[in-house]
Amino acid sequence: MSAAPGQPAQGRGIAASTAAVVGFFVAAVLTRATWPLIDGDVWWHIRAGEDILRTGTVARTDSWSIVANGQPWTSQDWLANVLLAAGHAIGPWGDTLLSLLFGAFTVLAFWILWRAIAIRVPQIGWASRVIWLAIGLTLAGPVMGVRVQVLDLLLATAVVWILWRYLADPRARWLIGLPIVSVVWANLHAGWVLLFLLGGAVLAGEALDRLLHRETAEGEPLGWVALRNLALALAMSAAVLVVNPNGWDLYAYPFYTVGITALNRYVMEWFPADLGTLFGWLLLGFVIVGVAPVFLLARGRVRTADLLILAGLTFMAWRAIRFLLIVGP
Repeated sequence: MSAAPGQPAQGRGIAASTAAVVGFFVAAVLTRATWPLIDGDVWWHIRAGEDILRTGTVARTDSWSIVANGQPWTSQDWLANVLLAAGHAIGPWGDTLLSLLFGAFTVLAFWILWRAIAIRVPQIGWASRVIWLAIGLTLAGPVMGVRVQVLDLLLATAVVWILWRYLADPRARWLIGLPIVSVVWANLHAGWVLLFLLGGAVLAGEALDRLLHRETAEGEPLGWVALRNLALALAMSAAVLVVNPNGWDLYAYPFYTVGITALNRYVMEWFPADLGTLFGWLLLGFVIVGVAPVFLLARGRVRTADLLILAGLTFMAWRAIRFLLIVGP
């Protein structure tokens, strides 16, 4: 029985778009994201998690090092450390499961972005999404694996989905997700700062577009009531950060970390991107393909919020290659 003219045939195999999605996530994302435990940093996290599982408490003072013994320790990633330690305790199969789990986190992050793009640009086709997310995967690939930063990628994409859903449909109910993501993030890793960078860029960008009476290809910016609701959601997200074993100390941790000058001298993932490394060339390619064309050719059609996010994340990746994991996808 043939389908009616103009109607898709039913029951005749897998649609091309479905095959493309499955092929992209399985062949591209999963295979790169499930590398074994080769990152040196992962063993430090496992040891910290083992201490928590053994003592039942999260350390508040440093008992590991010589020069900082007895000094305050803000264990901002305690829950991620427990997850890693619990997996490693199973044995070789546990390490394999951790690789698959963190690979699944990466796949989930790209799937969320796949859906988020469709929210912002409903008319976009599956082929375009595959191409652009593949470019993002190329940029983020070298810093993927069983790494706590992968959780930052997953939660940042969740924030992007919430913000983009709100831009498309400015009803306050979508913003409930921001405080939820915030309190989870506060116990997994200090990358929670990204929530406020992304949300703050949308708040500032939309307010500026509203003040300038600036319309883009998507129409008018958010109204003042919608902006007020977003500001309240961000304030609530900041308030719930205190729900962690470190309490108020967590608020100061990111500022303290940025002030450690030794990081970008001795820790590779904090090195700036330069053309003497693969990371520098990847970032340069991203600027040529994804950043420069937007600012040179399309800035009049793009929300100021998007320009702020694009410029801000690119700057962060240039200052520290670890942020390639975020800026690429």
